[in-house]
Amino acid sequence: MPRAAPAKVNPWLSFVKRRGKAAASEYAFLDGEGSLPLQVFLGQGRAKRLFFFTKDTLLRRLFDSGWSIPRGWVIFQRRGILPETHISYVSRQVKQLRLPLFFVGDLSPIDLTTFEMLRRGSAVLTATKRHLPVMHAGINDRWLALCERYRRPMHSRGPTTLEMGPIESEHLRVLIALTPDLPNIIGRRSFDLLRSARALHVEAVSGAADYGDEFPLVIADHLSRLRAGTLSGRAPTARRRSPPSSAPA
Repeated sequence: MPRAAPAKVNPWLSFVKRRGKAAASEYAFLDGEGSLPLQVFLGQGRAKRLFFFTKDTLLRRLFDSGWSIPRGWVIFQRRGILPETHISYVSRQVKQLRLPLFFVGDLSPIDLTTFEMLRRGSAVLTATKRHLPVMHAGINDRWLALCERYRRPMHSRGPTTLEMGPIESEHLRVLIALTPDLPNIIGRRSFDLLRSARALHVEAVSGAADYGDEFPLVIADHLSRLRAGTLSGRAPTARRRSPPSSAPA
């Protein structure tokens, strides 16, 4: 009788089992922090655009700029690795509303893992032949190009990046193995930054101090123009536009 083929090892679950305890004290929780709520911000009217923000930093900066959530926008927000319950909830909204989900998070292994979990609809990163319509909206090469266009002269060195520690670097290797299309998702420049063991957080690329008072509104305008099907992390050539109005769309 032929022997059964050995079960495939799940690289993510193997990494969590091997490094999860140390990561919780030195790096981040890898199995979802169940005590953190999933927040939902709703614009008026019927849902037309879905977003997922890992950080509330950009939202707070937008609200401080006088911005209001545009009509038809739905924004989910939660930091860190998501538990299965939150992934299932967001996935149901994507399917029921038949809308793509635009993801905004750090250029880091943690947030990119969250992106991949939402794309697969699985907290354990189960292999799937068909991804959910989850589009990576930043931080990526397009976002970095905006930063370069609006960066103030006294900040010519660019945004501050953070060096990855040993566990985060190992996490990145697992993520790259699980997401072979990552360079196309975030763009080559962003991918090369990660490969150099540097992370870039939303806080460093959304502030008025570095890019001008209108920059959070520039980011919101950029997000409002994104369309599914044509979105990649690569930066297009574009000229600097006048700052958008703070009035809701």
